[in-house]
Amino acid sequence: MGTELVAVDCTILGETHRIVVCPRVQASRLEGPFDCILMTGPDSDPIEVPAGAARHLELLFDDVEDGERASWGRPLEPMGKDQARAVADFVWDGALAMDLAGLIVVACDGGISRSAGVAAGILAATGNDDSEIFRRKCPNSTCRRLVMGAVAERLEDDRNL
Repeated sequence: MGTELVAVDCTILGETHRIVVCPRVQASRLEGPFDCILMTGPDSDPIEVPAGAARHLELLFDDVEDGERASWGRPLEPMGKDQARAVADFVWDGALAMDLAGLIVVACDGGISRSAGVAAGILAATGNDDSEIFRRKCPNSTCRRLVMGAVAERLEDDRNL
């Protein structure tokens, strides 16, 4: 399991998309246009938005799981429900627009756990196979669970319109 780029083709809202999971440094080298979800921790270098990103979402949280009692000179904060909802809204808005050929880049500092957890949550909630993410990365289970729930809620909300 490493920092290599992983691309998974999927279907969101009946349209073909590709989700790419990678470290932020690799995302900065990708050619656009693409939608980009960028994550880092409060103690990491500031986020630099890749030139190829037509739209981006920046999230700030530590790479820890719910209930993990860790500290780094301060209590560490996992992904929260509001951040997961922001991911769901961002993906939905991009999927509805379909003006970026369906490319979603999900990147965190190492491209191993936070980004993989978010991507796996998107894939699982939309009925796509997330096994490639688990085979090649180490998804943060809190990110996966929260994003999966937020995307599922968004799906349900859209069905009730």
